[in-house]
Amino acid sequence: MAGLFDDDTPRIGGSKKPVADGEMDITPMIDCVFQLLIFFMVASNMSGQTEANLPPAQTGVGVETQKSTVITVRTVVGSGAGSWQMFLDPDLVNPVDMATVQQQVRQKVGQGLPDVVIKAERGLSHGTVQEVARGVNEIEGVRFYVGVKDR
Repeated sequence: MAGLFDDDTPRIGGSKKPVADGEMDITPMIDCVFQLLIFFMVASNMSGQTEANLPPAQTGVGVETQKSTVITVRTVVGSGAGSWQMFLDPDLVNPVDMATVQQQVRQKVGQGLPDVVIKAERGLSHGTVQEVARGVNEIEGVRFYVGVKDR
């Protein structure tokens, strides 16, 4: 009498394929890799990076906004992408065009106040800020700085 599971006897899970000389069964290796993956996922610490203790800036100098021209660039509310306005007043009431900005900057430079601060909203593209900076840089003797306005 032959054994219970001869090669000719069908099994419940199907028949086992014989392994050729050049092939290798990698199922146990995959099981080990998954077990290691699960172990490291459970054992690792998923907290974020701690805050870095950065030294204070040594080369940067703050600019007094009372003694400089402040240009605020904002997106137009309810408008399509790419729509923006410039303001010279701190209350952001009256939008101005580039010619008015240049006239104001020339007047301040004539008074000995060459600093211009460009404050831009966070959502504006870099190209928009660059366009305003190019318009300001056309004026002789201007030193301009870029600031970012938080929401």
